Amino acid sequence: MIDTNTEMVQFALTWRHWGGGSGADIFVKFGLMPDDYFRRLQRILKSRCNHGVTMSPQELCELQLICHRRLTRSREQSAISWIRASCPGHPSR
Repeated sequence: MIDTNTEMVQFALTWRHWGGGSGADIFVKFGLMPDDYFRRLQRILKSRCNHGVTMSPQELCELQLICHRRLTRSREQSAISWIRASCPGHPSR
């Protein structure tokens, strides 16, 4: 039986060319919001345990970069949403 960590790494490798997969695909496959998925994937990748998945150093680097980008983009979008909701006169509205 394949464990969830292995499935997450395999999913990430499959979708790496397209930025890591859509939020909907991640939710359907793992029942996780994208931020939770990418934080968990980041922890798996940092553990250096490949969970039986063969991956080159370049693929590892690509997955780490995708996690970083997706989590950074999410934090930026959250900040913009908060500013828009909290500061009616702010130029970002």
